[in-house]
Amino acid sequence: MFYSYKKRYFYICVILFFSNSINSNGFNSIGQTGLITIPSASTQQEQSIFFTYNKSEYTKFGALTVTPFKWLEASFFYSRPDDLLWGNQKGLYLDKGFNVKFSYYPDNRYLPNIAIGLDDFAGTGQLSKEYIVSTYRFNRINVTTGLGWGKFVG
Repeated sequence: MFYSYKKRYFYICVILFFSNSINSNGFNSIGQTGLITIPSASTQQEQSIFFTYNKSEYTKFGALTVTPFKWLEASFFYSRPDDLLWGNQKGLYLDKGFNVKFSYYPDNRYLPNIAIGLDDFAGTGQLSKEYIVSTYRFNRINVTTGLGWGKFVG
């Protein structure tokens, strides 16, 4: 009997997750508009500010993301990985950096949005990566594809 409640709870959580993320411009785990760790070509609403905090067993990450224009999304972040040494102590290393994404929204609704982004371009380079991404919006589903280099490849 207990197992069936756990199973129902799991299915409810999965349904809620996908129903909220299908048509949302949510943030990924590194403070950008996207899903998990992959950015998308979408941005948040113009003139918006968001704070993202992510804590896992191997890192702590906080980002302040601003969207001053529809075509620009920029964020300032702090990252504290627990597995890097700072001096002789583990977990005290602190990294900061900046992310920026430039998006293009075509007037034709049949063309995808396109974005070019730079992550950690003014920091230590621990999380440095660059990408070109396109996102096509079907009625309630976003499809994203892209090309990345830097930390995206290894």
